[in-house]
Amino acid sequence: MTGKFIRLLLVIGSVLALAYALVLFLLAMDSFESDTIALRDILGFGIHSVPSLIVMILALVGWKTPLWGCLGFFAVAVGFLLFFGGGYDTISFTMITGIPLVLAIIYAVVWFASRKNMKEL
Repeated sequence: MTGKFIRLLLVIGSVLALAYALVLFLLAMDSFESDTIALRDILGFGIHSVPSLIVMILALVGWKTPLWGCLGFFAVAVGFLLFFGGGYDTISFTMITGIPLVLAIIYAVVWFASRKNMKEL
């Protein structure tokens, strides 16, 4: 793989990770239950925002070190699999656990390809 393709794959993975974090952040807004905002709503929003913050941090880490991005997103996928394992329909379950798994694969490909290119130089 060429260096440009590896860089493009890294950009695609990072943009997808940030878009996924944005979706999780928007889903966290369901913690606001009424028209008025109370302390309980703000605390609930903070707790529901933790997964999106973790995904954002992993996107930044994966940008610099794809191996850690791969391992981190794989851990997120396994964690979501264990936490959201039952009681959800297939599409929701796939969105919650499948996207981090795809991100882990993208970062793994970037890491393997960049290592191969380093050895060829």
